[in-house]
Amino acid sequence: MPEVRSDEQLVAAYLSGDKPAFEEIVERYDGRLFIFAWDKLRHHQDAQDAVQDTWFKTWQSLASFDDTHKFSSWLYKICQNFCFMKMRERGRNRFTAFSDLPDKIEKLKPGPIKEVAESMEVRFRILAVLTHEEHKLWELVVTKGWKYEAIAQDEKLFRGKTEEELRTIFGQAWRKVWEQRNKEVAKWVPKKKSQINTD
Repeated sequence: MPEVRSDEQLVAAYLSGDKPAFEEIVERYDGRLFIFAWDKLRHHQDAQDAVQDTWFKTWQSLASFDDTHKFSSWLYKICQNFCFMKMRERGRNRFTAFSDLPDKIEKLKPGPIKEVAESMEVRFRILAVLTHEEHKLWELVVTKGWKYEAIAQDEKLFRGKTEEELRTIFGQAWRKVWEQRNKEVAKWVPKKKSQINTD
């Protein structure tokens, strides 16, 4: 039975001209990376995109891999970064509605939904689930579009924190806001006829 090469041996082999070695790495980790990405994103297409981006970035950066470190840790960190980028994109796409609220409200027809959308109380209830630190980071990333690097350098509250730590804080905030947003939306979903009291 042929000896199973370690990740690091496969990387070295690929860099020495053994092209199939990279395919072996992909085969070894592709499924695991998808599970890892899906666990963070809970969205099939986003997880697939994150894994695809991870493989492209890994292939691009393989020559700079430091073989004194564990390859799998390096690979998962790349994937994690792409997952956080996806979370950030979601945050901007779904929650910048708070800053764009006046324009969006103009397009709504008069009625109870418009009244709810106009209510700043809803926004405050959603963001109230965040800690002071999470709220501040949310404002900087989502509303102002700051980069993590700039936040770590220029924002007193976050000085001394790494970009990875900031991404983790933002990921926690994003999950809290999304869960609370779903609770608020659920309050305004029309009841089924069978649930409506006709008395």
